[in-house]
Amino acid sequence: MTGRRWRLALIALGLGAAACGRPVLAPSAARAPIALAGQSNAVFLWPFVVQAAAPIAIVGVAEDGSSIAEWGVTGALWPQLVPALHQPLRAFVWWQGESDKDSRSYPADLVTFLARVRSEANSPRLRVVVCRVVDDPAFVALRLAQAAYVEGDAQSVLVSSDGLEREHPDWLSGSAHLSPAGYRLMAQRILVAVFA
Repeated sequence: MTGRRWRLALIALGLGAAACGRPVLAPSAARAPIALAGQSNAVFLWPFVVQAAAPIAIVGVAEDGSSIAEWGVTGALWPQLVPALHQPLRAFVWWQGESDKDSRSYPADLVTFLARVRSEANSPRLRVVVCRVVDDPAFVALRLAQAAYVEGDAQSVLVSSDGLEREHPDWLSGSAHLSPAGYRLMAQRILVAVFA
């Protein structure tokens, strides 16, 4: 995947269809969409969440290699995410961090970003599902920051990617991605957290 950038700016209609553009309002609060955002793992997870959540819509933006700074108010991805937040949401799912493995400001940036998501959504109690980055020595600080955020926020939940099949299961480290089977199971874990 080196050298390629993957981007999704999608509305997934829960039945497997996806389109670019502005989010469509859910027909009722009972079918309020789930917003999904982040970097490459969110991109690869997207079709599995769409399938598992049907007929609940999935809205949001994901881009490979994006640092949390790109989701800041002056970043390139925040303006693309904002329209998805302007509707009643069931939950906000965030899978990002690997690009910030060397950032000392990531814990504070994560708190700031997720507070801005709730503010923009006009939903201070919006459930936030943080997908824990894979268990790899390079990501220890990120995993600690994610766990600390969830521990300090009663409306959030941490969904672990631990124990799921990796993209290259023979690698000892370095693979931040799951296999298709791993993403399928991760989608199920996320939906359990969303509907708990």
